[in-house]
Amino acid sequence: MRSLRGRLAATYFLVVLLALAAVNVLAMRAIESFSLRQREVAAFTSTNIAVNLVEPFYRSGVALREPQGALLAAVRGYATQSGARVLALDREGRVLADSVWPAGYAGRVLTQPEVAEALAGRAAAGRRYLAESGWVLYTVAPVLEDKRPVGAVFLSTSIGDLYAGLGRIARTMLFMSAAALALATLAGLAVARTITGPVAGLTRAAEMMGRGDLAQRVRVRGRDEVATLATAFNSMAERLQAEDERRREFLADVAHELQTPVSAIRAMAEPLAAERGSAIVDTYRDLAREIEGQAERLGRLVGDLLDLARLESPGVALTIEEVELAGLLEGVVRGLGAQARSAGVNLETGPLAPVRVRGDGLRVEQVFANLIGNGLKYAGPGRTVRVELARRGAEAVATVSDNGPGVADEHLGHLFERFYRVERSRSRQGGGTGLGLAIVKRIVELHSGTVSARAREGGGLVFEVRLPAPDAGRS
Repeated sequence: MRSLRGRLAATYFLVVLLALAAVNVLAMRAIESFSLRQREVAAFTSTNIAVNLVEPFYRSGVALREPQGALLAAVRGYATQSGARVLALDREGRVLADSVWPAGYAGRVLTQPEVAEALAGRAAAGRRYLAESGWVLYTVAPVLEDKRPVGAVFLSTSIGDLYAGLGRIARTMLFMSAAALALATLAGLAVARTITGPVAGLTRAAEMMGRGDLAQRVRVRGRDEVATLATAFNSMAERLQAEDERRREFLADVAHELQTPVSAIRAMAEPLAAERGSAIVDTYRDLAREIEGQAERLGRLVGDLLDLARLESPGVALTIEEVELAGLLEGVVRGLGAQARSAGVNLETGPLAPVRVRGDGLRVEQVFANLIGNGLKYAGPGRTVRVELARRGAEAVATVSDNGPGVADEHLGHLFERFYRVERSRSRQGGGTGLGLAIVKRIVELHSGTVSARAREGGGLVFEVRLPAPDAGRS
């Protein structure tokens, strides 16, 4: 298969070749038409002079009585002067006198269309190619008497020199076109190299990325479409590299998170195997509780990992239905009431606007269960977690706020990252897996919404979820 550079150069060559051919043909036709017109004007001038010269012979009748006498002398004299062949015709188109020696066409009737035009009273011109003399120009003008044609003068002028000159012009134009085509071909190769060079660089970089080298970048030159493509490629490469780094960090975090409960279970299992005596029952009971707690935490971690993996898979399926969001939030608040009382946190609802959204009801419920549960864990005893819902245009806006200790501003943008902790021990103390907010963000994104966190005035955090609500105006 030919290279892109070769195809571009060939296309450029063909375009220039066709353009030059068209220009040459049109130019030659224009030059030929202009030159012939100039010759016709000069020939008609000579023909009219000849008409004025022979007209007295027609009026006096000499032309008809003595066609080979004075009329012939006048025709030959003017032919010598003008360099053209001159013929005098009667009203029937018969040659009365011919400047060609000795008699030429004398007595012959001429039937050329130009002759018929002249005998009808209109001057005419035409071209012919004669084997014996090449290209000739015919010009015929009527001889009038009382505005009626009584004959005609026929001039035959060689225009071989004109066509010889046109041939020289054509050869010059052909040479110049060949030179221009050669230069255009070189320019086309340079343009093709300019275009395909960056494309080749992109291809090599893409191949290297396919082999696993995600640090590949291409040089961006100019502001054309190729430069735009290179910029897009670099952006894609940066995102892929960042995603690969996040994947590696994620795997490292998973390994770290799994190692903690596994190590704890192993550490607690060793005393069980070594214990002897009457205290073994109490020791078994205490360690069994610890093992149960670690196993439960390990189960939650694995469950969240599997849930996040399913949500991030390309073929994730959602059961889309109409969800009445206010009722859903009230149900989640009721379901977490016991947990709130156990934590000593006041869980309350503010205004809940009647808003309907399209989505997976179980997944939407999971979003708010995670956000409210997160508030209950970190708000602290004696604090308040408040849930509100409002309509803003074509969006449903739900907020979960608390007046707890909150987090520093530099942590707000990272709260939805997997395994991100404001404090390394915070999730373990609260029993969390570090994946709850990442799952929240993914579910909201699958519903074409957004979720964000901001500091609450006076202390605490506010989580805001925005979901499309095309039927927001309907209650």
